Amino acid sequence: MLKGGSTQYRPDIDGLRAVAVLSVFAYHLRPDLLHGGGLGVDIFFVISGYLIGGIILREAQAGAFSFLDFYERRLRRIGPALLVVVLAVLAASAVLVMPGELEAGGVAAIAAILFASNLYFWSSVDYFNEAAGDMPLLHTWSLGVEEQFYIFAPILLILLVRTARRWMWPCLILLLLASLTLNIWQVRAAPIDAFYLPHGRAWELLAGVLIHRVPAGLLGTRLLREGIAWLAAIVLGASIFLADPQLGWPGLLAVPPVLATALLILTGQQGGTSVARLLSLKPAVWVGLISYSLYLWHWPAIVFYREVMLTDKLSASALPGIVGFAFIAAYLSWRFVEQPFRNRQKIGGRSLLLWTGGGAAICLAVGAALFISKGAPARFNPETARIASFGATADQNPWRRCIMTNRDRLSDFDEGCLGAPVGKRRILLLGDSHANMFHPALADLPNTAVTEATYAACEPDWALSPEGAGTICGQLLQKALTHAEQARPDLIVVTWQWRFLRTDRLLALGERLKQIGAPILLIGPTPDYRMRVPKLLAAGHVRNEPNLSQRYLIRYIWGLDEKLAPLARQFATYLSPRQAMCDDKRCDPWIGINPAYYDRQHFTAEGARTIFRKMVDEQLSPETIRELQLK
Repeated sequence: MLKGGSTQYRPDIDGLRAVAVLSVFAYHLRPDLLHGGGLGVDIFFVISGYLIGGIILREAQAGAFSFLDFYERRLRRIGPALLVVVLAVLAASAVLVMPGELEAGGVAAIAAILFASNLYFWSSVDYFNEAAGDMPLLHTWSLGVEEQFYIFAPILLILLVRTARRWMWPCLILLLLASLTLNIWQVRAAPIDAFYLPHGRAWELLAGVLIHRVPAGLLGTRLLREGIAWLAAIVLGASIFLADPQLGWPGLLAVPPVLATALLILTGQQGGTSVARLLSLKPAVWVGLISYSLYLWHWPAIVFYREVMLTDKLSASALPGIVGFAFIAAYLSWRFVEQPFRNRQKIGGRSLLLWTGGGAAICLAVGAALFISKGAPARFNPETARIASFGATADQNPWRRCIMTNRDRLSDFDEGCLGAPVGKRRILLLGDSHANMFHPALADLPNTAVTEATYAACEPDWALSPEGAGTICGQLLQKALTHAEQARPDLIVVTWQWRFLRTDRLLALGERLKQIGAPILLIGPTPDYRMRVPKLLAAGHVRNEPNLSQRYLIRYIWGLDEKLAPLARQFATYLSPRQAMCDDKRCDPWIGINPAYYDRQHFTAEGARTIFRKMVDEQLSPETIRELQLK
């Protein structure tokens, strides 16, 4: 028996699982309404640490721990249902998705089977790979974090039980604090690391493990337990509804819900509470029982609905069908996959290995085949496949070396991006990824060297404001401006993804740029779509709807362009992509027979070159062109 622990079934923990999975599901359905719903995964981590850590400690203290038995139980719990979902996702993807997405899906399937999804998505998801956000196996990253934790947790806990039992409590606390400190640092310096990597997430699982080390009589009075339980429930509910992941996740924002989850488990462990009784109600327990399968099925249901309907948002009418499908699939998975495989009398060890090994081999083989065949493009008309292939060109841009993203620190900036060969005309390119995409067009100008300091998803006018000055983006911009004052460029080109027009900030930026003493060229907003343009054009080709993309055009650009132009001309020469690509009703997403974009908003190299030449030829006088040397 664990100190303060129990081997009895806890229905309130199944209720907590229900809270976790429903929070995640609701967040994925309507992230605009439930900002903190994603913390359901953090709740799962605490629960998992408590349950699995308890098993390890209990058996280690009794001298009965077996690595073989431990991993067999993990395989029975996790493997079969995951295999079914991965096979179903691969089958549906083979019918529904374009070659590039299917190729990536094959790799994601391999990663999921190897419990390395978090490492795969950590390495592949970035600002320029937005397609990864629609991968139907994206949610399996959390399984990777858990299983990687349980590679090391048994070794650590057994060592502590056998050699330092008296020091187990302080050792676990120190490890938790070290992991939390690392995670807080990662949120600021490397947010993708903070989200996906296991060493920054370990503190959440350790919080669950530590519950077993709390003395049994610590919460001895019923009144104290009730007060703590209700306070924890309020904090957890407030976090789910109010926490904003945009402020950095998990890090400090996850501390209140993780602590609240731990306290709810602890108060239920040390005696019943009214909160525990609420969590133990039959509907909550039932959802908790199927929560693992519901977690596995809910995200593919959402992704494939979006795929079939070609939508980036779910309508209210779509929600009942998606929710109904996910719950039915989850129940069937729980009843006919999870339950039988967890029963050793029904499925013995050899049968388990045969079924899971065979299923894993099939998934791995199919995933490898999809990767090798580059997504089986023969499934589509060659022209459809050709159009869709433009969506995979983001990583083929050599000028990407000069743009920083939220993966980077200021020290990662390539100083060579601000250098230029002697005798070359120097253009300084400033802004975000929309500035970076014009790099090949500017580099085509005669006797020109493009120097650049760009930061993805960062507006230069904000970066110079008091709010943005201390960010990496703001520091990078100041670095570039200081360099420009010392080695004055021949032309400054600036642009970004214009979503809001803040007149005071724009004019302040203009005044700052004018101090450098070089001509300024400002490029206005690019026509933007709600979905990836190559995908829309390929779908239009399949459905014989050549104007399909126009339904997804974001139309704020007309009014913004008209307001921006006269303000920009107060300090710069202005170029308008809207005027070059659009009439009063529609915009042309094509460059000849090729898509002008590789995603929703960024031009291909050919698109950038063509649009830039068109803007210069149609919108500038010959005198201005000669003055700025744009030909």
